[in-house]
Amino acid sequence: MTSQSSWLPYRDTVTLSIHVAPHPDSLIALVCDQLADPPEDPFTPELIAVPTRGIERWITQRTATELAARGVGDGICANIGFPSPSRLVRDTLLAVPALAASVVAWDGPALTGHVLAAIDSHIAEPWMRLIQRYIEADHTSNRLTAATKIAHLFSTYARRRPHMIRAWSTGENTGPGGEEIPEGDRWQPLLWRVGRETNVRLTAVVLASPFTVARASGAGGSAALIVWATIGSPASVSLPTETNALALER
Repeated sequence: MTSQSSWLPYRDTVTLSIHVAPHPDSLIALVCDQLADPPEDPFTPELIAVPTRGIERWITQRTATELAARGVGDGICANIGFPSPSRLVRDTLLAVPALAASVVAWDGPALTGHVLAAIDSHIAEPWMRLIQRYIEADHTSNRLTAATKIAHLFSTYARRRPHMIRAWSTGENTGPGGEEIPEGDRWQPLLWRVGRETNVRLTAVVLASPFTVARASGAGGSAALIVWATIGSPASVSLPTETNALALER
């Protein structure tokens, strides 16, 4: 199955080939198909994003054995980078000049500072009553604790609910499913917009999907970009406990 992405601000189109199998052995041949065709520049590393170091070692051993059996190489797996998916996305975004500052703005300490400034400047607002009560219990420690926890929430939303953050940036007060947030719980989108007023970079990084940005930045060159993921399924679904997915893009 293929997936296309063309989020703003980059209107390039990237096609991903997604392969799913109940056992990882079924996907190794596909990885080797990509690695058997080296990039034009021999010094350009291939990229395989993996969730754990154990998966990295297993893929390294299996691909070296499989490629040697095909007569490709001498059984040595080299010049392959194995970043985590989050590291891959971060490095790719940092490579785009228009988005690099936004990546830094979403970093933990920087985002906490923006949230803390927003709390201090609007703590007396009626919609901040919930946060105000929390801080009043112990002003010295709870003030920074609240900012840290809220910054973590906003960062998580940016990764897992970017559509919600986009809606907040346009003035909407909607939840992850598009539903209207009750008036008493709207402090999150309101506080996020206050923070964005002092740092407009908070929006830009969630407007582009990682693979579209990868193509726009030229990340990976002509080398293969492979993302290996293990997807857990609910116990109520009649499927294997774990399904392995492989996304390929060259």
